[in-house]
Amino acid sequence: MDISVRGTREYVDDQVLPSSSLYTIWLKQVPRKINVYLWRLALDRLPTRLNLLRRGIEIQTIRCVSCDIAIESIHHVMFDCEVASDLWRRIRIWTEMSLPIFSEWVDWIAWYEEWRESEDTKVRLYVIVASTVWHIWRFRNSQK
Repeated sequence: MDISVRGTREYVDDQVLPSSSLYTIWLKQVPRKINVYLWRLALDRLPTRLNLLRRGIEIQTIRCVSCDIAIESIHHVMFDCEVASDLWRRIRIWTEMSLPIFSEWVDWIAWYEEWRESEDTKVRLYVIVASTVWHIWRFRNSQK
């Protein structure tokens, strides 16, 4: 096995996740804990209120802690919640990019992989997006 970020990613994709079509991205420009967080995000393994309920943990409500409107799924927290939607809108303005609007992380990854840009530009965008979803999650956790 190749002992590199790419080799590790390929090992995870081929050996750890053989039945999944999930493709993981591990960038050295992103801190390890955020790379792991993104992997858990892609697998929908973060403790959202919906996921806690599915695991049999009793909670008072499954509504989003940020907007108190919709069911708190990972897709809602990261993309559909008005807090996240506003942040993504601001990032589109700041980066001057016409990024598509996504409702799922795996859709974003698929778009990113097909996006025809220089590697430097792709890495910069990935770092921005990784940082954004990390901070959305941290903000959500501060609302409890």
